[in-house]
Amino acid sequence: MIDILVAVYNGEKYLKEQLTSILNQTYKEFNIIIRDDGSTDSSLYIIKEFNQLYPEKVTFVEGVPSGSAKNNFFELINYAKSDYIMFCDQDDIWFENKIEVTLKKMQATENTYGKDVPILCHTDLTVVDKNLNTINPSFFKMQKFDITKTTLNRALVQNIVTGCTMMINKALLDLAKGTNSEDIIMHDWWLFLIASAFGRVEVVTTPTILYRQHEENQVGARTISPLTNTQMVNSVKASINQSCSFLKRYQKLLPPHQLKMIECYANIHKCSVFKKLTILQKYQLYKQPFIKKLFQIMTILKIKGAG
Repeated sequence: MIDILVAVYNGEKYLKEQLTSILNQTYKEFNIIIRDDGSTDSSLYIIKEFNQLYPEKVTFVEGVPSGSAKNNFFELINYAKSDYIMFCDQDDIWFENKIEVTLKKMQATENTYGKDVPILCHTDLTVVDKNLNTINPSFFKMQKFDITKTTLNRALVQNIVTGCTMMINKALLDLAKGTNSEDIIMHDWWLFLIASAFGRVEVVTTPTILYRQHEENQVGARTISPLTNTQMVNSVKASINQSCSFLKRYQKLLPPHQLKMIECYANIHKCSVFKKLTILQKYQLYKQPFIKKLFQIMTILKIKGAG
């Protein structure tokens, strides 16, 4: 069985399409768990309508507004109980075989490494506009990602996993439950970190989703153009703060070489220019593609704090 976690906030425009695309999946053994985060539009009505129409498939979770998509997903994680968990935004369209192909990759990985190993599987996406016109057939190519770079050093500085394509197994879920930190950037990045440190990250190279871009996107598919100076500084500081939280949460489980690397990155802002360059090179703590790596290095060399 698979639990599909759907975080909703003012999603009335596209929510029906999204939920319908899940219900039309070729693989049928799933539960949809929806949590509304205090919507002021008709989202709540839509959720209750689907709950009444498909009571065996759709569970509605009520709760105090958490204030962000990240927090909403972390709240939802606490309700997940199945062997596999998927994450769903409120505005995309799932291809009808999305669950089937992702589960196949997950089960093959578990057969190789064991069910007790934390595993994250994710897929490519087709990027579309609000009317579902194709912007780019491959999110990976659009971002110029080398999707084989999923080791912890890479995960510390950059997220290449999109939450709405993820499937995680119960071993990973158990490590993630109880997370509560404002220094976490997004739930998908945090799960990517856990899987990179303690398990496996596997990818399906074909798209399984229409990834809708519109004015309300919280993150979305950005181009590879460099961020502004302020955005880059904030981005680097956020990743440093997140590494501090990861270190605090999992330091007793980390092997010495990973522990040392995270400690170095968590404190890199305190180092001299030469020491910063040495740390980046030694552990290959670089973003991709090259233009982002260049601006990342320039930013780290000049920052003096990560608070």
